[in-house]
Amino acid sequence: VFKTGSSLAVAVNPFDRNRLRENKRSEIIRVAGGVFCSSGYAQTSVEDVAKRLGISKAIIYYYFENKVDLFRACHLVATELLERAFEESRDEDQLLHLRRFVRLYVLSLIGSDSPGAVLLDFHLLPKRDAEEVQIRRERVHKGLEKLLARLMRRRLIRTMNRRLVVLTMMSAINVVPRWYREGGPWSPEQVADHCIAQLADGLLVTRLS
Repeated sequence: VFKTGSSLAVAVNPFDRNRLRENKRSEIIRVAGGVFCSSGYAQTSVEDVAKRLGISKAIIYYYFENKVDLFRACHLVATELLERAFEESRDEDQLLHLRRFVRLYVLSLIGSDSPGAVLLDFHLLPKRDAEEVQIRRERVHKGLEKLLARLMRRRLIRTMNRRLVVLTMMSAINVVPRWYREGGPWSPEQVADHCIAQLADGLLVTRLS
């Protein structure tokens, strides 16, 4: 494909257009996640998201059928962030795996490209979509429980109810996007370090010297 401007013919790579389209879609998802988080699903309209982005509603409707479709996209991407954090943090050192998971997941939720702010409202999705999100999240939760079981067998962390530990950990991390503010008193790295200290290192067995 060529665009003729002056005497030169400039090639336009169709893959560049695809990349630009995907970048725009990702930006809409990121901003929509923040709006859904701060205002709630019922109180958020496509127009609200468009105003935050400084674009027309028509552009959003070019990428998404309706508000439900946009909400679903936010959750699917956020679920992918959770799965990726668990997989990419894997390490033969199980304690390091746990600490790295907390760090990666926190940073993915409050990073510049994250729609993670809507994770807590998956029950508002249509039933089929909500079930998909729940199944995929539960798969990661089970992986965390197995990781905790290995650490408990090695007596590196205290023996506790693994299910409760995972639910507490995930609840604490999932609400971070609701109170974190970019440019606020804490950087994403500081928030991640604090979560590691509380949620991972806080489980360690205390050894008296």
